[in-house]
Amino acid sequence: DPTGTGILFFHYYRILKILQAEARAKAIHLFWLFENVSSMPREFMTEISLFFEREPCVIDAKHFSPQRRARYFWGNLPGMYDPIPSHLQENYRLSQYLHKIGDREALVQKVNCITTNTASLRLNLGKVWPIRMNEKGDVPWVTEIEKIFGFPLHFTDVGNLSSRERLALLGKSWSVPVIAYILKPLTNYFPRKNNCLATDVVQREGRQDISWVRPALEESEIGTTAE
Repeated sequence: DPTGTGILFFHYYRILKILQAEARAKAIHLFWLFENVSSMPREFMTEISLFFEREPCVIDAKHFSPQRRARYFWGNLPGMYDPIPSHLQENYRLSQYLHKIGDREALVQKVNCITTNTASLRLNLGKVWPIRMNEKGDVPWVTEIEKIFGFPLHFTDVGNLSSRERLALLGKSWSVPVIAYILKPLTNYFPRKNNCLATDVVQREGRQDISWVRPALEESEIGTTAE
C-alpha cells in the first residue's frame, strides 16, 4: 500500500543497498538494523526476510524492563542474534518504576505492550488494573511510562503536550534499554562519549544493567574499519 507506512520498508531497503555498495567500494563494513512489530502477519515477515536474506531475531523488552514488548530485528550487529538469558526479566518489576506516593502499589510484575491507545495500559482486554492506589484501580502515569521505556522523567513534557499526546509519542517509540543492548557491542569499534545515554541515563533512570552483553563478532568480514 503506497499510502501506508509499509512503503517505508522499500525506501529503507533502497537506501541500504546504496550504502552497502559505497561501503564495498571503500572496503569498509556497514552496520545496519531494521525493526518491526512481532505481531505483523507472518507472510509480511517472510517477505521482509527474503529481501534481507536472513531471518529476524525476536527481542522482548520484558528482559530489560517491566513491559512486554516483543519486536522483530533484522541486522548484522555483533551479538544481536545471541540468546538472551531468560532470568534477566526477573530483575525488572513494575513496582520499581512507580512513584513512591501514598499507597501506590503494583498489582503485576509486567505490563502489556504500551501503545498509543490508553486501553493498552490495562490487562486482560481492559479488565485488570495493573496498579492500585487509594483502594482504586489505576494505570501507569505518563512519567512512569517514560521510566518504563528507559527515558528520563519528563522527557516528553514539551510543547504543552497533553498526557494523551505524550502517551501517543511513547507508544510509537523504541524501548531504550533494548536498543542499548543491541548497540552496546559497537562500543568495541567506535569511540564512546562519557555521557552516553546507553550507559548513564538508561542505567540510572531505568535501573537496567546491560554490562553482561557479550560483544561477539557475527560476521568474519568485520574489520578494524566500520561505519
